[in-house]
Amino acid sequence: MFSILNEIKNNSHLRTTSVVTASNGTACAIYILVAITGYLSYGSNVNGNIVSMCRFSCHSIPQNMVADRLQMHHQ
Repeated sequence: MFSILNEIKNNSHLRTTSVVTASNGTACAIYILVAITGYLSYGSNVNGNIVSMCRFSCHSIPQNMVADRLQMHHQ
């Protein structure tokens, strides 16, 4: 909060409140946009726990990517 007060030229209570409200509103709008596009992309096929739907472990991603690229170069 203090960094916001230091950066605004007119750091009155009304201006600070409007800046905080605008930033929270922007974050909320982005969150809703991502939620809507996710629902439009996947529909109701998503479970409550998204992590449990993951088909691979996070540790295997770089290894699989490297192995796939090596196979492509050797063919």
